[in-house]
Amino acid sequence: MKIVIKATNIKLTDVLEKYTIEKLTGLEKFLKPVFEKTQSVMHIEIGKLSKHHRTGNIFYAEGQLFLPGKILRAVAERKNFKLAIVEIKDELQRQLKTYKEKEIVKR
Repeated sequence: MKIVIKATNIKLTDVLEKYTIEKLTGLEKFLKPVFEKTQSVMHIEIGKLSKHHRTGNIFYAEGQLFLPGKILRAVAERKNFKLAIVEIKDELQRQLKTYKEKEIVKR
């Protein structure tokens, strides 16, 4: 799985990039049994909602996983960057499981 990361209103440091890749590469194990031959691409956008937010820093993360015939999408807004990444990982994992089950039934 190829992961493309885009940062908005923040600087993408090595720590942020490594943490994001580390958390989201765990989704590959759900792809392997059904999609061994296809290359999937995941686009991740991380950043702050605005530079002048009144309640402090609010981070958001958006993930799109492109699969054959389907695009899975998850969005999260949290006060902590790591919590936003974990939330989109969990949501994409849930969507991926249901998509995989439907593909298995089709075959």
